[in-house]
Amino acid sequence: MHASVFSFPGKFVATSVPSIQEPSSGVFDTNILTTGGGGTTWNDQMYIAQSKLLPAIKAKGYDGVCYDWEMVGKGHSMEEFNRLMSQTKQLGLLNILTTTAEGPHQWDASPKDATGIDWDNIDYLAPQLYDPNGEMYPNWRTYADFWKGTDAIMSINNVTFIPPPSDKILWGVPPSQGPMVMARNGGAGYVEWCYTPKNV
Repeated sequence: MHASVFSFPGKFVATSVPSIQEPSSGVFDTNILTTGGGGTTWNDQMYIAQSKLLPAIKAKGYDGVCYDWEMVGKGHSMEEFNRLMSQTKQLGLLNILTTTAEGPHQWDASPKDATGIDWDNIDYLAPQLYDPNGEMYPNWRTYADFWKGTDAIMSINNVTFIPPPSDKILWGVPPSQGPMVMARNGGAGYVEWCYTPKNV
């Protein structure tokens, strides 16, 4: 089994790259830096800023980057999005895109069109099948069916996508839910996201 550590400072990593911090127990194959988050609105300016930081991320010893792509703002273009994905791969970094269960839950760019995503430059998509409290969404099956769809074009939340290849899907789940989701939906694997309340 392949095990990775996702280091997540909880924000868009714009300047200083944090050092790798592995858990005290367990054996891990890869270290992934997660950048973005629920408060990050992605647009071309953000994509360009992130691309400039990629050499520093690699120099810190990270094996890959996970882009937490939950909100798309005005000024987003699929060209700059794809350029960031391509540059990530060109540096030899594992490239993971994670997003809320329905895709970005806020999309202020025009048009509401994600069919131009170049999945060739994205190693894995990790749809988050959990709610803000860290529990499985009651209707998670609807979102899982959306992402594993075989239709040429699919639309949810008024944004249109072309499905990624099924072997690129890593289901984002709370601890212990991965085997159940995999048994129902297949995919490449799962990522367990551990929810920690802000007051802890």
